[in-house]
Amino acid sequence: MFKNPLHQFRSRSERHTNNRLGLCIATAFTAVFLVIVFMPPIPIPRDESQSPVLQALAHAPAFPPGSTMARIQQDGKIVVGVKYDQPLFGLLENGFLTGFEIEIARIVAQSLGLDPNRDVEFVEAVSKNRETFLTSGKVDMVVATYIVTAQRLRLVDFAGPYYSAGTGILVRSDTTDIRRPSDLNGRRVCYVTGADSLRALQINAPQALISGLDGNSQCADAVANGQFDAGAMGQPIALGLASRFSGDLKTVDPPMTTEQYGIGIQKGHPEWHAFLDSVLKEKMADGELQAAYDRTVGQVDAESPVFPEVGHFSVEDSY
Repeated sequence: MFKNPLHQFRSRSERHTNNRLGLCIATAFTAVFLVIVFMPPIPIPRDESQSPVLQALAHAPAFPPGSTMARIQQDGKIVVGVKYDQPLFGLLENGFLTGFEIEIARIVAQSLGLDPNRDVEFVEAVSKNRETFLTSGKVDMVVATYIVTAQRLRLVDFAGPYYSAGTGILVRSDTTDIRRPSDLNGRRVCYVTGADSLRALQINAPQALISGLDGNSQCADAVANGQFDAGAMGQPIALGLASRFSGDLKTVDPPMTTEQYGIGIQKGHPEWHAFLDSVLKEKMADGELQAAYDRTVGQVDAESPVFPEVGHFSVEDSY
């Protein structure tokens, strides 16, 4: 049978072209994969004018060799897990992080002799990954509306507490039939998966129709659009979110519970624990923690907080 040589040539040429195309695609995919996997984390930038009070110390303190403080100082940065979606506490907006707990992270960095505006690497720590970040060593500490409970104390340590707050209720502004926690029974209520709000709902509204979401902002959006009747979250967080919804949301008083916020750290570092406690005590005494509160949470909640006693936690045997 006659075979057209042009056909044979075309077939070989097409095979060659296809092979080259496949090689190019594989090479491009490999390059993208390597960039994603091995690209170093990029610290979140911050407008330094938003924290005019905090500047680097004139002289860096000395720490015992081998301590966590000495290691962080040698690294030239501290890695901190924070929230990115919680107004007043930890909010990433337009590339900048702001909030009370962002200020606490910078105060700790300053006390270590680092530049509080440049030497803090922030990592988003959602409620369900905080313990993992600490036990794996991904972060040096977590300051992320981290409520201290007996269950969590079995996994990680806590410095502090530095703040007391209750689990609040967020509803639409036109809601009139949710006035107390028990009114949530039979209602659709969202909370953040891994957050202590679940325990508060189980105790105060055991018949509520609850659903866990990934973040408080997502929960607030779902309440605002009618997907849920209410959201359960820390009272200050609820206040912050309500302030951002142009009057569409409000909080219900009083809160369901009262809990304490602490700085989460990996177990087995007593010198790091003691250092953080000493920083909190010092900054409570000299008014710097109050000033950080005033320029963040205090912009919405005019009531001045009574800071808890550092080193004394009041916890229940729950998550």
